[in-house]
Amino acid sequence: MNHEVPNQPPPLSGDSADDASGARNETPLNSIWEGSGNVMALESEARRLTELLAVALQASLLIRFSPPAISDAFCASRLEGDAGLAFGTLPHRVDFQAVTALAY
Repeated sequence: MNHEVPNQPPPLSGDSADDASGARNETPLNSIWEGSGNVMALESEARRLTELLAVALQASLLIRFSPPAISDAFCASRLEGDAGLAFGTLPHRVDFQAVTALAY
């Protein structure tokens, strides 16, 4: 007597899934691992996009409400990628005197 149900989806776990030949079927379990990798990649992309949006918003506010020397320095260091990787490094074209004059 055949107890198989036609058009039945594969089991959700690889624990007891055997294919027709009796060999272990790890496909459902493997797809779970592949899926978690995709979720991690999507989370990483979402984090990067959020960071870029935050920096763009900061730049927009500085352009609208701060002196040009400040907004120019921020945009050069954060948006144009024209600065070094060390903290506090700015491109040579930044008007340092104007920026430091505003600090006092």
